[in-house]
Amino acid sequence: MGNADPNNTKAENKYEVKPQYEELSKQLNMQHAINQCYECMRAIKDRIARPASQLTIITIEPLYHAQQVSRWKSSVRDFPDPSAHRSTGLQTRQVSRSSLR
Repeated sequence: MGNADPNNTKAENKYEVKPQYEELSKQLNMQHAINQCYECMRAIKDRIARPASQLTIITIEPLYHAQQVSRWKSSVRDFPDPSAHRSTGLQTRQVSRSSLR
């Protein structure tokens, strides 16, 4: 009669990844992560090597401030039209070191 479980059919197991390809994929992912670490360390090293007068301070400010929403109101009603937002996320602004003194 065959397999009675509809969630466990042979068609699902038709394409299996061979272990050597799975291992190769893991190695490629690891090499990519290592390369990203090297790039990050290189960027940090370059930033540390610069004189302090050339460094800029990056401040991160939210585009909008969170407002407390009453528990008894629908939160959907309380928010403005989504098309009114310029963008979502954070806005960055560079401030020169001399302006902080």
